[in-house]
Order: sequence, then structure tokens, then C-alpha cells
Amino acid sequence: MARTHLWHIILSKWFPADDPIGVLVARLCILREDYRLELEGLIKKDFNPFDRTSAPSAPDSLDGNSPSWRRIYFFRSSLRTLNEIRNAVERLFVDGAHKAALAQETLELRQAFESLRDEIKDQSASIKDLRDRIGGHVLHDGVGNALRGMDYGRNALIEMGETVAETHYRFAGDIALATLFPGKSEETLLVEVQELFDKTAKLVFIVGSIDRIFDAYVRGRELLKSTSS
Repeated sequence: MARTHLWHIILSKWFPADDPIGVLVARLCILREDYRLELEGLIKKDFNPFDRTSAPSAPDSLDGNSPSWRRIYFFRSSLRTLNEIRNAVERLFVDGAHKAALAQETLELRQAFESLRDEIKDQSASIKDLRDRIGGHVLHDGVGNALRGMDYGRNALIEMGETVAETHYRFAGDIALATLFPGKSEETLLVEVQELFDKTAKLVFIVGSIDRIFDAYVRGRELLKSTSS
């Protein structure tokens, strides 16, 4: 069985506030934890965005609305996080102060940052587009176009309970998906959404890439030498 280790660290030593690389690594650590959680919420099995089940809700469950909404929510959140990661890494290579700071780091750390940049480069345009459409904002025009493009008589669910926790606007998932893919039929949308979610889930390698950056940062600065268990 793999063992884990727990250390107390002094944050001001590990991530000095006046050190651009230290601040950036701290930022990536936050985003790494966000993205890992979002992937866990996204990749659970048995997804159907047109789930019409009327089973009683579980107020303490992330699937209280439906498994569909949980996955839509985490997918939208992951778009925001991916865009933040993309912006954070890109800043290293376009901002003068960050470029100068990176040049002073070890070769291992520089290569780790370059690898992450290259890995997300191919997805940058689609990530930003989807994030702008529904991930980062719920725009009036986007929702209006989604409703306008739906089939007349489209069915969706609303669940009205006796408490706030038992009430769910399940139709919100239908509208959110239509905002992502305006004008699509339910059959076409089902296929395209599943393909998109699968593609996003495969970006799990980004978590490992951030771990390599962190490891290189820690080794380059010999931070573990002064750490107590």
C-alpha cells in the first residue's frame, strides 16, 4: 500500500509574496486542487443529460437535482479552472518580469512550465470559447438564443419540494446544454455533449503536469530540507 506523508510548512518560505514564480506556483496549486475535484464530479458513470427520473431528491447529495446537473456544473467549473491555468502559465512567457524570473530558475522547472504550456496550447481556443459561452458567464443573449433554438414543445422537469433543499429546477440543465450547443436536437446534443465531456476528462494529465512543476520548484529551492514531519 502506498504511503502518504504529512508535513507542516511555512508558507512565507515556500511561497514568498514578492517572488513571481513562488506566487505563480501557489496559484497553480490552488487551481490543481480545483480541477482535480471538478474532474471527480465530472467522470462518474452512467451520465445521461436527458435523465427524466422523478426519484425523490437527496438534499445532502450533489446529485440532488440529478447526476446530469452535477456533471454540467462541474464541467462548467472545469472550464473556468482550465482557462485560469492557461492564463497563469501563458503569463510566464509574455510578461517581462515573469520571463526574467523564470530565466533564473532551474532547467527542470523551466522545462516543466514549457511542457504544461504546450499540453494545453491545442485546447486553448476551445477552452476559452466554451468558458465565455457558459463556463464563466451565464449571458442574457446566450440563454435567449438557446431558448429560441429549442424545439417547440420541448419537455423538461421541475421539482417543487416543501423546502429549498428539496426544490430543483431541473430544466436549468436543459437550457445550459442548449447554451453550449444552440440549435441542436436532443439526439445530436446527447452525442456531442458526451464527446465533449470525455475529451475534457482526458485533460486529467494537467494535474500531473502541475505536480511536476511543483516537484521541480521544491527540489530547485531545497524546501524539504527545512521541513519537519
